[in-house]
Amino acid sequence: TKTNIGNNVSIGHNAIVHGCIIHDNVLIGMGAIVMDNCEIGSNTIIAAGAVVLENTKVEAGSIYAGIPAKKIKNIDQELINGEINRIANNYTMYSDWFKHASCLIEIFGIIGRIKCYRISLAAFFFYFRMTF
Repeated sequence: TKTNIGNNVSIGHNAIVHGCIIHDNVLIGMGAIVMDNCEIGSNTIIAAGAVVLENTKVEAGSIYAGIPAKKIKNIDQELINGEINRIANNYTMYSDWFKHASCLIEIFGIIGRIKCYRISLAAFFFYFRMTF
């Protein structure tokens, strides 16, 4: 089945989404698994490590956690506007940092064939955080 992912969705590291529908404004925690034919409603959080079993319909505006994932509680509108949006926006910002950093690395490589310098990502993060 086809996986369909909405807008403003953040999927944590090591998470697996397969053959499911994920609506807008969703946060899927690290290591979570969303199986085939699931539907994750808008404004929802799937906790880290949760396993959403096949054919599960996750209610909009709720938090699901556990193995198998079950509804823990409803989400306040403030949390949706704060945390879910903040995380999605941060990922967009981080991707811009990496684009700029890779551009600089390419420029440094072309100009001087610098082999003796090791430029750490931490230095780039610090630099771009200070300049943007």
